[in-house]
Amino acid sequence: MITPGVPLLVGGLLAARNARRMHRALHAHPWVRCLTEVHGREVTLRDPTTDALVHLKCALVNPVRPKRNGPLWWSGTAERGGVLCSMGGADLTWVTPARRDRA
Repeated sequence: MITPGVPLLVGGLLAARNARRMHRALHAHPWVRCLTEVHGREVTLRDPTTDALVHLKCALVNPVRPKRNGPLWWSGTAERGGVLCSMGGADLTWVTPARRDRA
């Protein structure tokens, strides 16, 4: 039997791991304004430096996710993931590369 505190502990550990990842990404990469399309947990953005489409998915423990298409701030890489931020700058979301098996 799982005690009620176990899921909270696991969620807290995952949130702490994502916070460390966000910290590293924000220190390693500049903020770049990108146009995005949001499909539930998945976000597609066009990298302005390479003009390539980048497919990402939001981490499960994020309290806030992008909700609509439009411009967002991006700090990270397509290979490792990174941080998305709304234009107002209040909501940070950790994203990882999404597998795109379907055409």
